[in-house]
Amino acid sequence: MADFRDEVGRGRLRWLLLAVAPLTVAAGVPWLLVLVCGDRLPERAYVYGWSRVGPQYAHLAPTWSSWSAGWSYCLLYAVLLGVVFRRVRRWPRLQRMVVAGGWTAGTVAATQAVCGVLAVVDVPGYPPHPMARWYDVVPAAVGLVGGVAGLLLAGSAPASPETADAPPAGLPARRLGRTERALFSEVVWSTKARVVGVLFLLCVPVAMVVVQSFTAVVLLVVGLFAVLQSTARIQIDGTGVSLTLPLLGRARRRVPYRHVRYAETAERAPTAGWGLAENKRYWGYAAGRGPVMVLRLTDDRPFVAALRDPEAAVALVNGHLARARTSGTTTGD
Repeated sequence: MADFRDEVGRGRLRWLLLAVAPLTVAAGVPWLLVLVCGDRLPERAYVYGWSRVGPQYAHLAPTWSSWSAGWSYCLLYAVLLGVVFRRVRRWPRLQRMVVAGGWTAGTVAATQAVCGVLAVVDVPGYPPHPMARWYDVVPAAVGLVGGVAGLLLAGSAPASPETADAPPAGLPARRLGRTERALFSEVVWSTKARVVGVLFLLCVPVAMVVVQSFTAVVLLVVGLFAVLQSTARIQIDGTGVSLTLPLLGRARRRVPYRHVRYAETAERAPTAGWGLAENKRYWGYAAGRGPVMVLRLTDDRPFVAALRDPEAAVALVNGHLARARTSGTTTGD
């Protein structure tokens, strides 16, 4: 499959930057706080964990430089968000959710750092009082606002080019009557994605004990996403081809016929079957090695779906295209 001409790549790049920027900035917030408030801070970072249980554990508190460096994990999570974004970059709704998640996580992390420093500003030694409750409430509230801001900044998805040309001759096509309605629907699943997701979920209790709760939350989210996207439904009707994830809140990505040049079959899937597939050559859903239905789209990057009967699906798609583009009837939105 040839490289594609991505007509809306600039818009996707903007969304990617919006997704990873908050966590990237959050990694630098602790350093900035220490730089600005350094003369007003105690000797060590009595901010959270064992260092705030009691004076007898004060020696466990890190230095301010070590505490600031500890927030570098935000960069790792920013990279992880970027990987997730790329896997769903043909799903506008899920893309917007990734952007919102990045802004939520980034604002929560930054606010936690700010609250932790403000709680010990002008405190000469070990804090005499436990951490105030607002330390937990404020980051959650700001994170909620940050998620909403991320959705607003993401805006709507850019549009793809359209076509009205009939499919090339010689391709399998079902002959459809002028008013005939035909529907194709098939449920597919990825065993690999399901197994990997379960393994991530099994690591959550270990992470909560050994590492920290934030890492456990990330493992939980990634594991749940892998499991919930392991099942999909491919449906073909008079408006286009839709890919629905019934376990993931019925998230759906629809390819309207105006973005489809024609359909064909391939003997083998271009990927090993991890569920949602996304790279510079193709996108879609691969539950196995093949055979697959391939939709040639107007942005020159095909949509691929592994089906048990791809020939019937291809014939139905080309039949809808031929009927609509030779008779002038609509092919749906």
